[in-house]
Amino acid sequence: MASDVIFAHRRATNGGGLLEKLDALYDAAALSSLVYPGALTAVLLHFGEIGNLTHVRPPLVRRLVTRLRQDGATPFLTGTLPAPPSPRRHAVDLLNGAQRHGFEGFGGIPLVAADGLTGGDQVPCAVPRQAIGREVPVAGAIAHADSLVSIAHVTAHPWAGFAGALLQLGFEGLARVGKATILGTLDGADSGAAIAEALRARQQACVEAAAAIFAQKEGRCGFVNVLLEITPDPDGHPLSDTPIVADIGLLGSRDPVALDQATADLVLQAAGLPDTRLSSSGVADKWRDLHPSVDWEFPLQHAQNLGLGSREYELMIV
Repeated sequence: MASDVIFAHRRATNGGGLLEKLDALYDAAALSSLVYPGALTAVLLHFGEIGNLTHVRPPLVRRLVTRLRQDGATPFLTGTLPAPPSPRRHAVDLLNGAQRHGFEGFGGIPLVAADGLTGGDQVPCAVPRQAIGREVPVAGAIAHADSLVSIAHVTAHPWAGFAGALLQLGFEGLARVGKATILGTLDGADSGAAIAEALRARQQACVEAAAAIFAQKEGRCGFVNVLLEITPDPDGHPLSDTPIVADIGLLGSRDPVALDQATADLVLQAAGLPDTRLSSSGVADKWRDLHPSVDWEFPLQHAQNLGLGSREYELMIV
């Protein structure tokens, strides 16, 4: 069954610019139904590695938390500690970096390191439709929140193919040890076949972590993908290369699989920009062109198989 995905085009219209369109997207995607008065609501995002200039724009995040507060929620901005070799070793580094990138002064909305001071605050959560005992270490503040809204900056990604809602939920939602476990799937892979198998194992582990968090929240997750400045590298990269396509807009949904499928399709349909890391501006599959060894469709199919959502979607324009 197809899921609704809400699309707010980058072009300004009589309805306003991106901030006004985010309001319309919020309403059309029924994100208000995720919360109730006093609901602790984690707004999950990547604050951007130091040196990265294309992370999610703070005014969009501010608008999102403003709407959540108006609906009675108690939101907080949150991210998790990166796995090495990032220079951000603990929560102080993480939150100082967030402040440097403009994620402060949101009218009393706190910044929270979801996995604690040194990345060890975690809650084991079961992966649905898996063998008994299969659990993942979800960051404590993510697990304990009543509701979760992810706002993800879409980029290409070296092992997921592209970064969107599933990667943000299943990787950024984990405590540091969980990230290290996922990244460790490539250890010892020394041939083309072994590397391809390890990449798929990494994608599978990330999707299963996303499924665990999604199931633990019991229908209280919402997702916004930001298709602006779509770069060849993710926000954890310490620099920002030239975007591969022109700005597309914003997408939102309660279904992360449909949302990411629509995200991937819109980028593939967009004209490539010249003088970027794409091999040519007319390349058919931009994700595979940037990362030829990565099957970006596998995570979407695995997520659908685990019950996170549907790859079929209806695009609704606001």
